[in-house]
Amino acid sequence: MPQFVLEAERSRAAVAFRPFYWAFLLVFTLGASLAGWPAKAVDTSAPAILQWFDSTYGTQENRVADLFKTGYGSTWIPPTGRADSGNQSVGYDVFDRFDLGSTNNKTLYGTETGLRKFVSAMHRAGGDVIADLVWNHNGFSNA
Repeated sequence: MPQFVLEAERSRAAVAFRPFYWAFLLVFTLGASLAGWPAKAVDTSAPAILQWFDSTYGTQENRVADLFKTGYGSTWIPPTGRADSGNQSVGYDVFDRFDLGSTNNKTLYGTETGLRKFVSAMHRAGGDVIADLVWNHNGFSNA
């Protein structure tokens, strides 16, 4: 018998609370719809990274605005040092990691000045440049 009384009291309390529940739900829903809810899905993931291995630093610098318009936020570029197999190499046969190209002797992608200008343009636009570097990738000559 006592359990029945408790259940009856509980159900009376639930019935008494029901109008407040519906009033709260109505006000919350109405207020939410006036505030522009329901909430819209927002993409909070990081922007895509463009693997930019096919153009010079000058071209990349000139295309920074296009990069962001298409939804990219960062670029991934190949190794920046001098390659062992010459200036036509993408750079994975590294010969000199500190020779980034000069006016008279460019790498496949350009010069150190061009690289610095491209990186500055990316940073001014709010993007990042990620240089690919594998420490144990070395060229094959001893010179």
